Amino acid sequence: MWSAAQSRRVVLLKALAIFKTIGGGLNPRLVIELGFVPGETWRTGVTAFISAGFSAWWFAADHSDAFRGWREAWPAAPPEAFHAQVERIAAHQPEVMAFFGNRVLHTLGGGQRMSPEEMAARISTGCPEK
Repeated sequence: MWSAAQSRRVVLLKALAIFKTIGGGLNPRLVIELGFVPGETWRTGVTAFISAGFSAWWFAADHSDAFRGWREAWPAAPPEAFHAQVERIAAHQPEVMAFFGNRVLHTLGGGQRMSPEEMAARISTGCPEK
């Protein structure tokens, strides 16, 4: 039986294989949002996407706004699931931030969500701040 980490790695690698089969070249408007568990095989998956030509960015959020958005998306899930993921991120924050460097985009804060157009503009210019 595979571990959850091995299963996630296989899913990422299959996604890359499908991408290469159907697309070949990168469409600059193509966005793939990944959620991952820090501390497991996340670096392998993200590195594979970067090797395929993707630009990897970390989307940051204020805790209370992130929880509110998570609750809207997963209304029946126990709050402990959100808090456990936040704790995993916090435990691996230095490693994650070192990996992404200045490619961190604060997309949710102050009760406001950054529009997809603004996200795209900032990512395309490589400038996370206005």
